[in-house]
Amino acid sequence: MSSVYLYLHATPHHIIIMICALSLVLVLAVLQGGNGLTDDEKSQIVARHNQYRTNVQPRAANMLALRWNDELANTAQSRANRCEWRVWGKGMSASRGLVDTNLVSFVDWWNIAKRAYNFEDNTCAENCYSYTRMVRATTSLVGCGMTQCEREFAYKVFVCMYGTR
Repeated sequence: MSSVYLYLHATPHHIIIMICALSLVLVLAVLQGGNGLTDDEKSQIVARHNQYRTNVQPRAANMLALRWNDELANTAQSRANRCEWRVWGKGMSASRGLVDTNLVSFVDWWNIAKRAYNFEDNTCAENCYSYTRMVRATTSLVGCGMTQCEREFAYKVFVCMYGTR
């Protein structure tokens, strides 16, 4: 009985230590943007998006340059962590790739979908919604998240969320 008493007696102290440790981890995650992408990776993602946005044809008169947004990135990371790459939402693009897929390759794939987009009547012959989200002129913010998943095989899920000012 005394060993049970010691265990129960020590539990509040251990709980306090655990709460402090978890709080520190959460604070560090928020300070990093919470999505595990480095500043260099974030810059690459924004640069690749803006490269494609400036090259749309016909040229957009009111195309805004994208900026990184940590709030959107945290939402994107939350979606990526589900490992459900086929889930679409308003202002969201998602893709799945092999574990060694280069980060900006996901953005490149979305740009390839422009072949299915018809500017004249604003329609897609097949799924080109990731492309249209990426190049919408009034979009000014982007935040992305990526995770590695293991289900039937190992793969990466990359998700970007888009927003306006």
